[in-house]
Amino acid sequence: MKHMPLFFVFALMLIAVGCQETTKTKTVTQDPQCAWYGTCGGTTGSAQYCTGTYYWTQPNCAGYQYCQSYPSYPACVTSGTTSGTTSGSTTGSTTSGTTGSTTGGTTTYPNPYRFYYSGYVDKNWMVNYPYVPSISCTAASAPSGISYTPYDTRKGSITLRGQVNYDPASGQEFFDTTSELLRTKEGSKNFFWGDSILKVRFIANVQPESRNTTTVCPGRVSGKSTMKGYGRIKFDLTLVGTTINGTTQTVSLGTKIIDVNKCTPALDLSSYAAQYPGGIYFKISNVWGNQEWAPGTYNEAAIYDTYGFIYPQNPNVSGTWKQVRTSDCWSLDIEVASNGTKTFN
Repeated sequence: MKHMPLFFVFALMLIAVGCQETTKTKTVTQDPQCAWYGTCGGTTGSAQYCTGTYYWTQPNCAGYQYCQSYPSYPACVTSGTTSGTTSGSTTGSTTSGTTGSTTGGTTTYPNPYRFYYSGYVDKNWMVNYPYVPSISCTAASAPSGISYTPYDTRKGSITLRGQVNYDPASGQEFFDTTSELLRTKEGSKNFFWGDSILKVRFIANVQPESRNTTTVCPGRVSGKSTMKGYGRIKFDLTLVGTTINGTTQTVSLGTKIIDVNKCTPALDLSSYAAQYPGGIYFKISNVWGNQEWAPGTYNEAAIYDTYGFIYPQNPNVSGTWKQVRTSDCWSLDIEVASNGTKTFN
């Protein structure tokens, strides 16, 4: 077994943190430490991004540098990036360069994709729920057929005031109840980075209690009465992508309905990752909660007192939509599976 060269370890460490720091002063097409570095294949305006085969074959791209250290990695062999030759697809031994570690006839390599630090925010806000459903979300797992240890999926949270849309390119105000990468367009592009794989799923967070949300979401209007938190929310989802020539395009992904503490099925956006190599981010608008309902009978009142607006425990509130009030916040979590990470369905 041979070890990863120290210079490569140091390079990976720089990659893991570099984009978050350097994108403060450089655009994502200017900074070689960021996923969407746009000068890999030519001059600005006609360049190829570090996606597809360019990731492995262009000297300014991270995959090319990886192949210099691990020429027997399957993608490096297939792309013809290195001059080393393999003696077998399972042994990973080469006539030059560095090999991965072999256990039981299977070669394991370091992860060839960039790592972007991400995480959900702490939900330490007060809530008004007589019943909170348990979190229901299948665990992400390692994809089949890979020869490296995958990173965990990327995770992020968005928390904003009712009737305020989410657009990371707008310069709008965020509190620390929105994850750092999701507060800017450049950070969002890194959060949603994907080459040949991009899956997304959502989960609605319990709604912050209106009497205690001043520091939870920016711009909350005070002085309105409290009400039980929503059990589900719906919103319009728009994908914003940058083409190979730098043109920005928008794609409507329709209206999404998500339940509190319940993950949605995976939304497979892999084709858009290939279509928009200059990066992708989301806009979220028209957020409504299922709170336009009041009990009219004794039995309905009993259900409401026990379950509030949680569906299906309260069967009356499947689609009783009401715009989230300006005195309230809305909050959701987003999870991303991409090249180099675990996956989910």
